[in-house]
Parts: sequence; structure tokens; C-alpha cells
Amino acid sequence: MCKPGKTPSNAHFSLSVRDTVVLLLALLAGTGAAILMRIDGVSLSQAVLGGAGALALSLKFFDKLLRC
Repeated sequence: MCKPGKTPSNAHFSLSVRDTVVLLLALLAGTGAAILMRIDGVSLSQAVLGGAGALALSLKFFDKLLRC
């Protein structure tokens, strides 16, 4: 049994294949949106914020799309 606030030395974090695919697709969508915004002439800070918004929305979208 672990004490509160402590993690065992053999603890590890792993994602399922579905979660990994959803995260990868969302990252690609957010990065693509930021790149396209930057090419269009938007400032870097606005492109990053737009990419972050696209990442958040696409994460929810792909999560629902790939739900079994």
C-alpha cells in the first residue's frame, strides 16, 4: 500500500491505443490549424491560440468519433 502523495517505484502511466490515436489526431489537427493560420499572415501568438482551440475541439470530436 502506498502512502498518500507517494508513488511506488514500479508505477507507470500508459495510454490505450485508442487514447493515443485520439491524442495524435488532435495534435495533428491543432498543429495544422496553427501552421495554416501562420501562413495566412496571422501573428504567432494568435496562431498558437487558434491551434490550441483547434486541438481542444478536435480532441472532443475524435474522442466521440472513435468511441466504440
